[in-house]
Parts: sequence; structure tokens; C-alpha cells
Amino acid sequence: NLFPIAIEDGGSLICISLSGLGEGGVYYWNFYGENNRSSDDNVYVINESFDEFIDGLYFYDPLAGR
Repeated sequence: NLFPIAIEDGGSLICISLSGLGEGGVYYWNFYGENNRSSDDNVYVINESFDEFIDGLYFYDPLAGR
């Protein structure tokens, strides 16, 4: 039920839940936590809603340190 909307440099995915208990929530799927069996052990909630996720984004200036 997770649909990828972004990828980070290491190959892990940012996903939105399309159905089920966490529908509409944004999740982090840790590529390095994947193993041979199907499990949610490597999936983490980022935000409960997509709007909340977007509202939490900000510009990071590495030169300014913020």
C-alpha cells in the first residue's frame, strides 16, 4: 500500500500510504533494513499526513548551518 514519492541518496524511499490503517501518511522505507522476508521492520512513520509532511519541509543552507 506504499507508493514511492521520493528517493534519498542511499536508495531508501519516501512513500505515501494509499490505503489501510496509515492511509495518507508519509513513511520512510529503509533500503538497508530489507532482508529476504516480507516485514515492516524497516518502515518508519515520518508524518501522519502529506500536508503535515509538506508543512515540515524547509530550506537548509549548509553554509549558514541552518
